[in-house]
Amino acid sequence: MSRNPNRNEEIETWVASKRDEGLPTQYLGRNSYLVNGKKTNVHFASPRRDGTFWFGFGLDSAQLENVDVFVFLCGKPENYYAIPRKLMEKIASWRGSTNRYNFRIDVTTHEYISQERHGIKDYYQNNSTFYSPFR
Repeated sequence: MSRNPNRNEEIETWVASKRDEGLPTQYLGRNSYLVNGKKTNVHFASPRRDGTFWFGFGLDSAQLENVDVFVFLCGKPENYYAIPRKLMEKIASWRGSTNRYNFRIDVTTHEYISQERHGIKDYYQNNSTFYSPFR
């Protein structure tokens, strides 16, 4: 994850924007929010030299089971992807036995880049993820 000192401010701005759009929000703890009833894990990254955004974080199995949606803020709150956990489980590149996510997002091509590239354009600025009946 980026060492950007404004990371928390950017995350709070994104959460406030969801509240302004009429979605109820609640802070649950480190990087975790309840957004319209969906347990949401929010991450922020600044751009790398190549223009992509690198995300790296770990979750144990219990934490992973408690996430409905992953939100990745790319540089600013308006550039976000809201990706359901089931898709993350499918496309994530695991490192060893730990649930460690390490990947980049390219906002020009809307791709999740790890060992392979996956199109995630449908999840860009898409609030429908917070209304979907998945789990």
